[in-house]
Amino acid sequence: MLVGGLIAGSASVVTTVVNQNGENTRVERRLDEEARGAARVLMSRFTVALRNARYSLKQGHYSRLPQKIFVAPISTADLELVTGRLSADEFHDVDVALQDVAAFVYAAKVKRAAKADELTPYDQLALHAIFRNAKRGRTALLSVADLPHFQPRPAPSEAESGA
Repeated sequence: MLVGGLIAGSASVVTTVVNQNGENTRVERRLDEEARGAARVLMSRFTVALRNARYSLKQGHYSRLPQKIFVAPISTADLELVTGRLSADEFHDVDVALQDVAAFVYAAKVKRAAKADELTPYDQLALHAIFRNAKRGRTALLSVADLPHFQPRPAPSEAESGA
């Protein structure tokens, strides 16, 4: 009887451990999916910034930005999921890209609102840096987003950009 109780108790412990391992795997898979989705949203922001920075440089003035892309919220929890899966260098690249994209959006809004959207030499230098940093940020997110390396589509024409 004692042996039967030990066997039943051991089976219960093993079942609990197996069930917990399965639950842990499901939770980790869900967190990976959430991180992948958040990384893809960030990549989308960086790609739109790349396209618009390239277009702005080519045209010599700030292009109108598709604001819907830039206002999609990224929660702190989602950012933590993404950044927790990045190396220190990748995190730095993403952080710099986020700051540059925000600066680009702000500058474009202010300059277009003031009807002074023509690029100055300083604007051109800033756009080159934004372009470079957004590209690095996007590249840093590739592994988390679970996407192959890709090239953004060509810059939109003035009609496509909504100007």
